[in-house]
Amino acid sequence: MAYPTPADQRDGHGRWCIIQRPAAGTLWLADEGERIGFDPMPQADPQPVLDLLHTAADAGRTAAQAWDMIVGLVGVQIMEGDLAHWKPDRNYRRQRVQP
Repeated sequence: MAYPTPADQRDGHGRWCIIQRPAAGTLWLADEGERIGFDPMPQADPQPVLDLLHTAADAGRTAAQAWDMIVGLVGVQIMEGDLAHWKPDRNYRRQRVQP
């Protein structure tokens, strides 16, 4: 499994969430469940999240399973919509996942 996916390949429909730990940034997953990525906040060290993604990939988990694992660990508000522009769907209701 080749992930995380580079930010320039973040497009189409999917889900995202802003996380503060283990590193601050936006974690995203494309709808097909094969592309996952992390866009760190300016001056944030993305390595802790990238390490989690690499560990999941090395364990043979899919990108969707890695997403579920990280979101389950940190408990976040999930958005759904256009990944390229971070534009939520019109009728989408935000989901909240508790750790």
